[in-house]
Amino acid sequence: MPDGVTDSDAIDATTGSGNDPTSWRAALPAELRDTVALARFDDVAALAREHLHLQSAIGRKGLMPPGADAAPEERDAFFSALGRPATPDDYDLSDFDLPDGMPWNGDLQAAMLTEMHAAGLTNMQTKALIAAYAGMQGDAWQQAVDAQGAASTRAAAALEAEWGERFDARLDLANRAFRAAFGDDV
Repeated sequence: MPDGVTDSDAIDATTGSGNDPTSWRAALPAELRDTVALARFDDVAALAREHLHLQSAIGRKGLMPPGADAAPEERDAFFSALGRPATPDDYDLSDFDLPDGMPWNGDLQAAMLTEMHAAGLTNMQTKALIAAYAGMQGDAWQQAVDAQGAASTRAAAALEAEWGERFDARLDLANRAFRAAFGDDV
């Protein structure tokens, strides 16, 4: 028997119970016996329940994030286990929709996917970020289009007020000069 444990405090090895709620810890090595983290467990069954709970909290794969000093290979293995695709080109953005009429920079998207891959983002995270960015850009783009339309309307109204009844003829002349200089496609 360990020092300080009497027969009346004996531990049942299968249940970890005894007369004294701390008696199950008496069978532990000295460096573990008085650990504060174990003091809250009345018996081995409570400790086992907590251990099982922690195992389920960690996850079925038992993933632990790599430390700050982890090697790149260790980080890559962790990100892959989380669900990051093998390469930036493997992100699935097939159901990603741009706001109607908004121009999109495919080179910028490719560069962003490379950065997101390096950061370890999963496909779901990447799709969410790309969609959020496109939504914000779409809102800004629509505001710019609306502002441009309003400015154009104000400018046309100012010219119409200045030119009066000659407005239509001068506008037609300006449009013909523009097409002659730049072509019909501009």
